[in-house]
Amino acid sequence: MHSRLASKLILVILVLMPKIKKISLLFVYAG
Repeated sequence: MHSRLASKLILVILVLMPKIKKISLLFVYAG
């Protein structure tokens, strides 16, 4: 159970990382 949850969390993080980077880049350009 725990290993499955961990793998799901890792997948979510991997999917969100590019979006977070794009958002941070937008903030940098705006600032």
